[in-house]
Amino acid sequence: MYLKSLFNIFGLILVLASCAVIDNQETTKEYMTDSSITLKVKGALADNANLKARQINVKTMKGAVQLSGFVESGDQIDLAGDVASNVKGVKKVHNNLIVKGSGSHKSATSAVKESASDASTTSKVKLALLRADNLKSTGIRVRTDNGAVILSGKVPTHDEASRAETIASDVEGVSSVQNQIRVTK
Repeated sequence: MYLKSLFNIFGLILVLASCAVIDNQETTKEYMTDSSITLKVKGALADNANLKARQINVKTMKGAVQLSGFVESGDQIDLAGDVASNVKGVKKVHNNLIVKGSGSHKSATSAVKESASDASTTSKVKLALLRADNLKSTGIRVRTDNGAVILSGKVPTHDEASRAETIASDVEGVSSVQNQIRVTK
């Protein structure tokens, strides 16, 4: 009798544990959904010939996908983010990918100054886009690499994509603009 009660209690504990929070997930169903999204994102990244998917780590929690690891260029950072955001079920993408070192022999001070300058230029471009009339800049991502600005994301019209490029090119510190914005309509 004692042994039977002990097995019943152990069984109840197992049932309750299966319903418990798993790795900060609210439910087992949500965990399974996130696992499915992770697999779909990994598959989509692997299917893209312009990416080395094995160097990109993917984690999903509550539909938010986190990308981490190393890629060859800033364009690949944007591409991986776009690929992930287009997977069904993805609510948000946290793109933490890093461009691999180019093998150049810059000093640490030089690299920090360049990075600070690029960050400043990115901020100036984002501010200019936010201040622009008749432009939905919330869908536009801005990245700067050695003064070259890369615009990506989505806008409703071709005029807005063109206008964003013009605004970015007029910002002090911008050496060139690469417009990779997609039009949604």
